[in-house]
Amino acid sequence: MNINNPLIDKDTAQFLIEASSEEYSLLFNYWSEICGFPWKEQSLGGVYTIGYLDNRPLCVTLTYAFLGGVPVAFYYGSSQLVDHERISQWINKEITCLKTPDSDGRRRHTNATNFGHAIAYVESITQLSLLKRYHHDAAEYLATHGTPRDLAHDA
Repeated sequence: MNINNPLIDKDTAQFLIEASSEEYSLLFNYWSEICGFPWKEQSLGGVYTIGYLDNRPLCVTLTYAFLGGVPVAFYYGSSQLVDHERISQWINKEITCLKTPDSDGRRRHTNATNFGHAIAYVESITQLSLLKRYHHDAAEYLATHGTPRDLAHDA
């Protein structure tokens, strides 16, 4: 995979992660800034209006990044009104990587809490041993400096 490829979209992302903008920032801070995990953000993304409820828009925000060279998408319900069931229906229809399970038969989808699943997927694609290496380095760092949430609140 060429990490310099500038375009990732909902058809080329290989994994999908549900994460609010705050969760994304915390994940980025922890994995990229603290651990040094190879994470390249792509500025292109978008807000999709997936429907309406009582004349109010239901919107999903998608952003993209390369994790260890693998293109992934992050999403969250970004409108004032959020309907998780309709978002789930929309991502299942629109996000290509969800239409084909990985080699273990699992969906390529997780949330911020279980972000390690995305890292494990990247490891399986790249044959790199990223999770153990970066998590160990981070554990040493966090023992001295605190958690990403502590760091975010101290700023």
